[in-house]
Amino acid sequence: MRFGIGGGVGPVGGGVSVKGSELGGGCGCFVVALVAALSLVWPYSLGAWLAVKAGAGNPSTARGVTGWVFEGIWLVTLAVFAISWTIRRRARVRSQRREAIVDALDQFKRLLEDIQQHPSGRTTAALPAGERILAEFSDVKLIEPRVRERGGPKVPTVVDEGDLRITSRAVRYRSHVRTAEWRIDKLIEIGRSEYVVLPVSNRKTVSGVLAPDHLGPAVIASIEWARQLSLGANSLSGILRELQQAVQAMEQQINNRPD
Repeated sequence: MRFGIGGGVGPVGGGVSVKGSELGGGCGCFVVALVAALSLVWPYSLGAWLAVKAGAGNPSTARGVTGWVFEGIWLVTLAVFAISWTIRRRARVRSQRREAIVDALDQFKRLLEDIQQHPSGRTTAALPAGERILAEFSDVKLIEPRVRERGGPKVPTVVDEGDLRITSRAVRYRSHVRTAEWRIDKLIEIGRSEYVVLPVSNRKTVSGVLAPDHLGPAVIASIEWARQLSLGANSLSGILRELQQAVQAMEQQINNRPD
């Protein structure tokens, strides 16, 4: 299994469908079109009106030229504003992507250090005897299948947000109102679509978790670590090698990416 940060993880829809939201759509489009047309026409009209007030004939060449001068100035201003906004937006997106990669890199380095120093996990009084904690993550969303529309199919939906704890025996989600558990020895695979899919053999319902973009790869790596331990792996060299390669790739990506 390869770990790394690629494109952003797409959000899993959790919104509520409101029927009848299309009403008024045609009227809204007409209003937008009218406002757009007026925003382009008014500079010419203003210039022509000022020219007439200054003594130009109506109609006259002076009136038309003045109107088009005002229109040209307005269009150039709009173009400069649009270009400036686009440049700032692209710079902001690049900065956010770089920050996400840096955050993911920090998570991977921390996870790599934990595996090297505590290959079997860390003991804690909060866990039963023999169970060890591997990793913990916050701001994780719980994903479960839900019917969004009457008669429609069940689709993956965000139902809650809380903390995720990965131990040598289970992946456990917990919030103030909900809990969920996926036993490692029952885990069929670690699926990845728009979220981390965790099918288990002891229940039919397939659920999972959605972590923030910079945490997603580390969550998958931590679960794979737990699965290797449950299989009695004598060596974690495979996971360590994958993590080291991911760290190197992200460091290279950061160094090659312009700020």
